[in-house]
Amino acid sequence: MDGLQLFDRWDDPAFVPPEPVEDPFAAALFDHHGAVAADCRVLLAGDGGDELMHFQMWPYTRDLLRNRNWRRLWTDGRQFLRLRRFPSRGIRSRVRRMMGAGAGFPAWFEPELTRRLSLEERWRERTIGARSCEHPIVPKAHASLSSPRWSRVFELADPGLTHAAVEVRYPFLDLRVVNYLLAIPPFPWTFQKQLVRAAMSGHLPETIRQRPKTPLAGDPLMEMLQRSDAAWVDHARWSEQIERYVNLAALPLLNGQRDSECANMGVRAHCLNFWLQSATGVRYNNYAEARNG
Repeated sequence: MDGLQLFDRWDDPAFVPPEPVEDPFAAALFDHHGAVAADCRVLLAGDGGDELMHFQMWPYTRDLLRNRNWRRLWTDGRQFLRLRRFPSRGIRSRVRRMMGAGAGFPAWFEPELTRRLSLEERWRERTIGARSCEHPIVPKAHASLSSPRWSRVFELADPGLTHAAVEVRYPFLDLRVVNYLLAIPPFPWTFQKQLVRAAMSGHLPETIRQRPKTPLAGDPLMEMLQRSDAAWVDHARWSEQIERYVNLAALPLLNGQRDSECANMGVRAHCLNFWLQSATGVRYNNYAEARNG
């Protein structure tokens, strides 16, 4: 994706999805599936692994206390404290949540639309609902299954959208695997994905099997927005329909934006704008217009 630009090929009818996509790098979806289709017809996706093996020690500890399983509590607790590094990142996240920090309801939604569809109430209900779950041991893993993102994930991989003869399958979301992962003790099996590492013993090189999870060095969107050649995004022409959905006066500038939550929310308005232009057949050369002032 090194050569991919913000909203790359957004004006090409072959790359316009049937519904708005909140990803300014959506063209990569077509590239990836096209590359797979050149070699095979089935793609095994890893979606679901992170969600179902989202490790939570505290709910597990509460369950052991509730059941007075002192031996397991002593054994697992000692081993966990020995293996885990000091959770500085987790503490920072918890403090931010307690202080009310985090992504709030976007101020740039059109007020009448917000009122008519009760968007702020629905946003609050979904946010609170995502934090609560009845599962006593793995609440976040269980709650992740009801996320609306799954229907979106499946739709974006459909050959009717990707135009590639590739069927995507999700081994981690097989109901037998789901039930199993929700039933096993989270420690040690979901801690650092130990179950997967154990299952792959003898099947993968040890350097791969024991490799720690390594995130990207930076957010691709944030890195792109710091570049001077991304300034055109803030000067792009707006669709005539956009004011039905977006209060443009409240929309933050993207170029040079340092707040990742603000940028990731704000870019969605631009995604909708470009999709509306493409869907209605009105395509402007935003790159040229922005550079010409």
